[in-house]
Amino acid sequence: MNDEEWERFWRIYVASPVRLARQFAKGMVERGWGRVLFNAHVVSGLQQGEMVHWGTCKAALLGLSRGLAENVVASGVTVNAFIPGPTHTEESFMTRAHPPAGKTFAQIEREFFDGPLASSIVRRFIHPSEVANLVAFLASDDASAITGAALRVDGGIIRSIP
Repeated sequence: MNDEEWERFWRIYVASPVRLARQFAKGMVERGWGRVLFNAHVVSGLQQGEMVHWGTCKAALLGLSRGLAENVVASGVTVNAFIPGPTHTEESFMTRAHPPAGKTFAQIEREFFDGPLASSIVRRFIHPSEVANLVAFLASDDASAITGAALRVDGGIIRSIP
């Protein structure tokens, strides 16, 4: 990948979240309440082959969320990253990268979780509502003591505690 492509990914997936946080975090601090959430991804820090640029950008968001959380200390503002795993959407990575070729989605899903993502505990794609539930919780008053964290909703793909 050439420098222009790397810079494009960096602008979209790192610089844009930095600019948004910069724009809104100050007002949140002034009001004494706010939530900043960064969408990382299960490949954060697991840069492999053709996904190295994506994983690098998503890993940067993990550092950004922790660093920004430490910059708004004791302000009522929390900053976290959420880390979704492979999610079933109408236009999913799997249907783009691996066209069905006469297979049902259930067959493709089974092959995927029997193969490349055999470490998954739920053995299926995550539903968008499952990601949304975590995001809604992190954005709520109930999550006021969770900050500087990275929480996964990945079906147990990553073998680690935490």
